[in-house]
Amino acid sequence: MIIRTLPVDTLDLSPAQRLALVDNPLVQAFHRELLRRLRANNAGVTALLAMGLGARRLAPAVVPADLTVIDLAAAEEPGFLASWQAALTQLAGRAYPRDLAKPTFTAPAARGQLPRMDLPYGTLRWSGTSGDRAVRPVDTDTGKPSPDYLKLFLPAWAANLDPAPLTAEEQLAAKQLT
Repeated sequence: MIIRTLPVDTLDLSPAQRLALVDNPLVQAFHRELLRRLRANNAGVTALLAMGLGARRLAPAVVPADLTVIDLAAAEEPGFLASWQAALTQLAGRAYPRDLAKPTFTAPAARGQLPRMDLPYGTLRWSGTSGDRAVRPVDTDTGKPSPDYLKLFLPAWAANLDPAPLTAEEQLAAKQLT
C-alpha cells in the first residue's frame, strides 16, 4: 500500500514548507490513525518503507514501536539506488507472503514498466512514459496554481496510435446500445 506523506498536492510549496506540514500535529494524528486502522485490518503488516525526506521525518512521530521502519532515499536523492538495494536486502530476510515464488531482491539498474496491477484502477497505460505528463494550471483570477485539478497531457506517440479493435464482447455491447 502506498501512503502519501502529505495527503494534499504540494507542488507549489518549497521543501521547507513541505517539512513544516510534516511536523503539523494534525498531519501526524492523521497518519497515526491511518496506521492504526491499517494494522487493525492487516495483522501481517510488520514493516513500513519511508521513502523521501518527508516520510523519513514523519515516520518516527507516527509509526508504532513494533513496526519496523526501513528508510529509503527518493529517486531524486543522491545514492537512491544503493538505498533501495539496502532496503531490498532487509526485506529479503523477513518472512511474509510474496507475490513471486523466488524474488531476486535486486534493485533494477534501468527503468522499466510498473506492473499494471500495481497502478491505481483506471490509470492509463501511457501515464508516466514521457516525463511530466501533468501540470497545475494557473488560476487566471489569482495568478496562482489551481488547487482544484491537474491538467493532463497525452504524449504524441499515444495520440497517434490507432484504436485497438473491439473484442467480441465489446462488439456485442455496442450492438445492444443501438
